[in-house]
Amino acid sequence: MDRTHDKDKIQACYIPSVFVTGGAAGAESIPFQFVEWLKHEGLFENFPICVKGNVQNGFSDDTRGKELIEKHGLVELECTKDSYKNMKNASMVKTKNGAVIAFIKPGKEYGRESKQTLGYVVRDVYRFPDRSFLGVDPPFPMNQKSDICCSEFGPQQRSLFTYGKSPALIVWNLNDDNWGCPAHTIRTFLDRYKPECLMVMGSTADTEPNITENGVKLLQKVFFD
Repeated sequence: MDRTHDKDKIQACYIPSVFVTGGAAGAESIPFQFVEWLKHEGLFENFPICVKGNVQNGFSDDTRGKELIEKHGLVELECTKDSYKNMKNASMVKTKNGAVIAFIKPGKEYGRESKQTLGYVVRDVYRFPDRSFLGVDPPFPMNQKSDICCSEFGPQQRSLFTYGKSPALIVWNLNDDNWGCPAHTIRTFLDRYKPECLMVMGSTADTEPNITENGVKLLQKVFFD
């Protein structure tokens, strides 16, 4: 979607027409909540973003999961493996001129599945990446709760570790103290690549409390500030 004007909001950057997600918890629930906000604000008619994705077997076992499948047309897979679900969703990104934004807490013990999926998107290999594989550490030590930074991987980045696959952006350490800080970086990323679809993934609420709420507020600022 190109830049346009709404009676209440001014579009601040390129907006993908499709969000891709693989669940309804933590960072993966950001697309659902953002679309609900668009509808609540009367913006959905001008910005009809749809949410697509593959979800794990058993997702429809509870009422919330069943409603999301029926409402958005999500595909519930027969396989129960996270790796299979993640690769299916990443394949959507890679075949539809897509991109990925991942919200990950710093530390090797965090974001394993997200880092594996990023490896598949960027380098076409699904395995846990070490530093030389993808650069899975933030570019500087993050000792304060307010510390935040972004790492970008994509075709326009000249790097030995990037092979021109789909672009990806990692937002490290999004929390209550800094949620608005990466807005300009994300706008620049989206305007540069103009992805048809955007996959959103990352931390669970157990790892990063309020990750969904902060992610939704961040997207509001990115697209309409």
